[in-house]
Amino acid sequence: AAPDFLVAVFGGALFDVLRTSAPHASLTFRPLQMDRLDAQLDEGEVDLAMGPKLRLGPTVRRQRVHTATWSVGCRSNHPLFDVAFNAECYASFPHVLVSPTGMGRSRVDEVLEEQGLQRKVVVRVASFLAAPHLLSTTDALLTAPSSVLQLLAAQAGLEVQPLPFHLPPLDVFSLWHERDHDDDAHQWLRSMVRNAFADGRYSASAASDAAQLVPSF
Repeated sequence: AAPDFLVAVFGGALFDVLRTSAPHASLTFRPLQMDRLDAQLDEGEVDLAMGPKLRLGPTVRRQRVHTATWSVGCRSNHPLFDVAFNAECYASFPHVLVSPTGMGRSRVDEVLEEQGLQRKVVVRVASFLAAPHLLSTTDALLTAPSSVLQLLAAQAGLEVQPLPFHLPPLDVFSLWHERDHDDDAHQWLRSMVRNAFADGRYSASAASDAAQLVPSF
């Protein structure tokens, strides 16, 4: 189980690792259901999950496999290119917020409030990969992991800019049930995932493979 953006960005690298190490193996990616993950792992419905550091039960093991930094995505010829892009400028534009539940705020809003700023979220979507069309036809901005925006930029012609203020990076973990911890096959699977993330190949070839896993925009 994994968020779609992790599948899109790192799925190509994982595909290459498996193709080399286990050409007859196959994987099934399922949506990450954070409210059910404890039960899914406990019941064997999910063998391995990838996601943020969640509050899970004592039977769940975890290992950090990736740290994501943040950037800002927008359409080409966006008005922000005509001004000094600072936190105040960032807050002045409309925003697309990715929220799997369609509710709530994000760490971005908390950081802005600490600086006496507030942004206006005009659209909430459930997935990072649902945002490009909204950006390409409006002045809205999307704050997302840098690797995600690099993929979207290659596919949808978006521009990627550094975030004009500090936002703590997002740690991504592998998560599994403790009963599988010493299982040889599961240890192999976890090593394959680690290798795919450690590869760090968000390059043209990785983007090409990953592009096969996400819809066209």
